[in-house]
Amino acid sequence: MFRMAEDVVGLLRLNLDWKGTMHLARLLISSCCYAGIFELRREDEDDTFSPYYIVKKDKSLVLPERPTDTQVGRPFPKWKNLDDGNG
Repeated sequence: MFRMAEDVVGLLRLNLDWKGTMHLARLLISSCCYAGIFELRREDEDDTFSPYYIVKKDKSLVLPERPTDTQVGRPFPKWKNLDDGNG
């Protein structure tokens, strides 16, 4: 939605700072949800701390799998190159 807000700011030649563009993005999200184009869904409906996701009205919430190759308890290795084995 922020990208859409930036496009609107450019098309209408508005002089908005970052905060104003963020408020415009929030207005666009609210308008699209109120119009029934999008809706907010939680990843886990039973968890009150679960984040909301913006989903098209007739689509289901499909999230990518969570990474399993994270390091816990070990320091991050020093960089040797601009990219690692994962790209």
